[in-house]
Amino acid sequence: MATFNLDTVIAALADKTRRSIVEQLVKGHAPVKELAIGYDMALPSFLKHLTILEKANVIQTEKIGRQRICTLNLEALKLISDWSTSQIGDSAIAPGLPEEQMAKQVAEAEKTTSDWAPNWSWS
Repeated sequence: MATFNLDTVIAALADKTRRSIVEQLVKGHAPVKELAIGYDMALPSFLKHLTILEKANVIQTEKIGRQRICTLNLEALKLISDWSTSQIGDSAIAPGLPEEQMAKQVAEAEKTTSDWAPNWSWS
């Protein structure tokens, strides 16, 4: 069973090329050469992106005959989803909460800055 590290998964998905590869693999598994078609880079450069995704356990590759087939590991995406959901916390339950908090912070900031007046006399 693959192990997942949130930092490694997020780092692997930080690059738009690798996110694009993941978007393609959401539709289903695909051979490396088929995945590489839409990218303006040499195959060895593309393979480096796949290696990063594979080391982060975002994808799995399997050699079938003469082809190397890539498959998305949905557990890696679930790890990010679970983490982001945990960061949202109660605001997902009470959608008005963030706006209320922001309004309170703005009001407090305005209160503290209204007492401050710049000294613009250059004498």
